[in-house]
Amino acid sequence: MATSVTTLLERVRYKIIDPDSVNFSDAELMVYLNEADRTIRNTLTLHAPELIEEKETGVIYSDNYRITLSNYVTRITDVRINGKYVSKLGKGRVVDTDREGKPVGYIVNGFNEIQFYPKPSEDYVYTVSYIPNMEALDLIDDSHYPEMFDDVLSEFVVLRCIARDEEQPTIESELYRNWNNQLLQLISSFGYDDSTVKGYYSGGGVNDDYGVV
Repeated sequence: MATSVTTLLERVRYKIIDPDSVNFSDAELMVYLNEADRTIRNTLTLHAPELIEEKETGVIYSDNYRITLSNYVTRITDVRINGKYVSKLGKGRVVDTDREGKPVGYIVNGFNEIQFYPKPSEDYVYTVSYIPNMEALDLIDDSHYPEMFDDVLSEFVVLRCIARDEEQPTIESELYRNWNNQLLQLISSFGYDDSTVKGYYSGGGVNDDYGVV
């Protein structure tokens, strides 16, 4: 269950001893909270993308081989045709855009559209896994993460408040380093570490039964 933004800010104000919003407005704290949100999301994108990815499934055919995803995309993590992995293709590899057959890959068009190549000669089921672009939090929202992330979210905001008042770069760097280690330890509790990044994103080659591009 996610914690509300207002509750997170109340905890922050308790830690920075500013319950009456004298030193820090809600607007300023929201800037810091969204910065924390982006930092956590970027770290999860690298180390544990499965925790925040979304999946969309549908059917493509000869007249419908371009699909528009429901969200803008930060990163596409996996694309399947009839359950089999297909790879991203550069436009320079697509010599004949009118070719039809079993799709062997996909081309990215813009921030939320991809097209399959070659054009499907019959109906195929696609599944696209991707990390959607982050939407900024507002006061009326809930956190994007479960309660176990509350401490790292609020701690980041506290550090930003301290950094604004203290202006001591050496101390700030050490505090942020400790915070980042705390975040990585939390992610590792889910069974992820640096070694998963290469293994997850390197992908595999196109299966033999998909033919040659």
